[in-house]
Amino acid sequence: MNNNITVRGEFRIELSQSQFEEMVSFLKEKNIKFDVYLQQEKTSMQNSNEDNELRYVLSMYFREKSLKKKTKTQYQLALKKVFSELTRNSKEHWKYTRISSVDYEFISQWKIIKARDLKYLIIVNTFFSWLKRKNLIAENYVGKYLENARAIKFKTLSRPALGCEEWIDEKQGYDKISLFFSTVRKLLDKEYYVFLVLHFILGTRIKETFNYVNAVLEKFQKEPDVLSSVYICTKNTKIGDPADFRVPVPRFIYEIVEMNRSFYSHSNDFISGVIRNAYLRNFRGVFCLHGSRAIFRTIIDFLAKGESINESAKEMYINHKTDSYVKSLYHRNDYFLDRLRLMCIYSKFIFQCAGMSEWVVKVDEYVVNISERVTTRN
Repeated sequence: MNNNITVRGEFRIELSQSQFEEMVSFLKEKNIKFDVYLQQEKTSMQNSNEDNELRYVLSMYFREKSLKKKTKTQYQLALKKVFSELTRNSKEHWKYTRISSVDYEFISQWKIIKARDLKYLIIVNTFFSWLKRKNLIAENYVGKYLENARAIKFKTLSRPALGCEEWIDEKQGYDKISLFFSTVRKLLDKEYYVFLVLHFILGTRIKETFNYVNAVLEKFQKEPDVLSSVYICTKNTKIGDPADFRVPVPRFIYEIVEMNRSFYSHSNDFISGVIRNAYLRNFRGVFCLHGSRAIFRTIIDFLAKGESINESAKEMYINHKTDSYVKSLYHRNDYFLDRLRLMCIYSKFIFQCAGMSEWVVKVDEYVVNISERVTTRN
């Protein structure tokens, strides 16, 4: 069967430069060969993987991924920084770089002097990994170079998280976190302090913590069942897609959210701003709200030592994808029960650090209930 379609005739279409580039990108993506006449001169624009330029394939990438505006800006900035330097071109000329010309010798000229340079390369590699999966390039040389570049360690690349990279056991973590909470507690009203504790327990990004709170308040008007959960949107959720990350809602967490229901009438930016101002007075450069994720991932190995919990569950707890692209298409277990167990273990620890001993009792009571429920199910 012949799938070729031939259209002949003269057509006049008036397009802006950006509209024209988008049309060309679409036709190339669909592997459609076409001719364009400009000022009576025929310019042949045959689709060829070897001739694809960054501007076209980047447009394809954005359309397929439905990325948020902020994420698009990050990609454009990283690509511009790397390729404008490599091609020695300023302004927007980097967009005309042929992706087929990006071999190992070419990309290895990108000198990594500071942490930000490595960050740019990581973003570019994500894009080139997609090009490889789409068979738009034969080999991802960016990824090969990145393997060597990762050997360079930059302290400033990591978000400040109470120096958790130096903790050697649970006690050291407890001392550091307890000192943090005891200091910040004096600077915050109770509602803000409790929200900060909740943010630590969830191990989410600050915006995702608000998404979680809103989802819990919307879904539950009364105490949830033992194995209840909510779905939230995360950094990885595409624009227009529904919430796609399932997070447990144990009863003690529901109670924390519910007790402050009226508090969340304040704007998200206002709440997080107040908390940031409080910890910056004493922990500038030592802690940031995003650092709570690193704290969880570091201390949980000490807390859950000896527990039969899948290691992937610890990564899934903070919504890190550990599977390869192909494997993730088939392996869809989100380790809900393991993550619920981790939440109980970690919550007790954080409540102790935060001086909220009455909530430790609530966690213990919940653990008994969940054990009975899971035993009944089995």
